[in-house]
Amino acid sequence: MKHTILFLSILFAVQIGTAQDTWNACNSTVTIIPAPSYDSTFVLEAPSRAALQKGMANWVPAASGGGGASYLVYTALLTQTGTDAPVATVLENTLGGTVVWSYNGTADFRCTLTGAFPTGKTIIFTTSAMSDNGDPPHRITCFRNNDNSVILQTFDANGGLDGVMSSTYPVGIEIRVYP
Repeated sequence: MKHTILFLSILFAVQIGTAQDTWNACNSTVTIIPAPSYDSTFVLEAPSRAALQKGMANWVPAASGGGGASYLVYTALLTQTGTDAPVATVLENTLGGTVVWSYNGTADFRCTLTGAFPTGKTIIFTTSAMSDNGDPPHRITCFRNNDNSVILQTFDANGGLDGVMSSTYPVGIEIRVYP
């Protein structure tokens, strides 16, 4: 009797599983996977409707439907001494040209690339810098100057200060340009 109940239980479970697959295949049950609320730059991609129903879908960047960001980017670590122009260790550059850094005066630096920084489409992120003696972070200001340049300025409590971007504490910069 125990074997019969066990056999019927297994048979019943298999039929429920099979019936569920058939039920889903008939499109009577739809599972909706919500888009992530924190980032609208991704879309749900599935090879087919059946794959979507089986949970075989992936979130991919919306820009190219399968890879790459929806913006161009320049990411670098900057160091600078005395009155020299900043030296950039470029981590990524998809802007389509070489960014040139120059020294414009005390604590005033310019990054230039013709036509690379259009108004209303350019966003800039920077990190703070520490001095080599462990003082608190210095203030970094960075902004789009015009379509051709971005200005970066460094300060301490007394005003503009050169030499803040040391090799020990480089300043990180990321410039994003959206289409």
